[in-house]
Amino acid sequence: MTFNPSNFGSDLDIYCTSTSDSNYPSQSNGQGFARYAASDVYVGGTITKYAYRMFDSSTGNQASDGYANHEICINVSNNNTWEDLGSSDPVSVTTVGTSPEYIKCTFGGGAVFYFENKSSWYTDSSGGGTSTEEVLVEDAKMVFYTGLTGWRFEQRGYAAGSYQLIGGTVNESWTVSSGSNNLQHHISQIPANGTYTLYSGSNVVVTLSTTSKKKVFCNFW
Repeated sequence: MTFNPSNFGSDLDIYCTSTSDSNYPSQSNGQGFARYAASDVYVGGTITKYAYRMFDSSTGNQASDGYANHEICINVSNNNTWEDLGSSDPVSVTTVGTSPEYIKCTFGGGAVFYFENKSSWYTDSSGGGTSTEEVLVEDAKMVFYTGLTGWRFEQRGYAAGSYQLIGGTVNESWTVSSGSNNLQHHISQIPANGTYTLYSGSNVVVTLSTTSKKKVFCNFW
């Protein structure tokens, strides 16, 4: 099975169980994990760990009750294993139960949160089917090129829809007609030392900055 992050979109889609769940009750109600691309881990330009940050699922905002900023990830380079991300809570991420399986996130103070590991998040990669649908790998980033191009915004791997990049003097909208891991859109000569937000409709997809020249290439011809 192949993890398919495009099934989440940019909305909050991972909801933790309630405190009254008969099998796996969570520490408190109204919690969930949202896709947080800013903390994704890359190896050779490919995402190997897709990051998720704890949010308050009742408001869609970052949690503010002591569980804020806690991140987990799904490690696609390790058989789609859900793991802790970084040095903060949760301190352990394990699986429990079968049909359905749940992800158990245990925090340092003993708090535990569960969410269902849904089969709809994955695509059958056994080769037994006839589907040839491309599994999208979301990748939006700022890259610095020498010459006139300078900082350049690049978008790949996103589903069809309307997008907008806003920040500083940049305010550009475009439409992606079909999902693809090829280059879907780019904007050159992005001002340096700025912060830019990519939107999908009214939803924030990722926040990017032009403050660190991590990649330098020759200019385009």
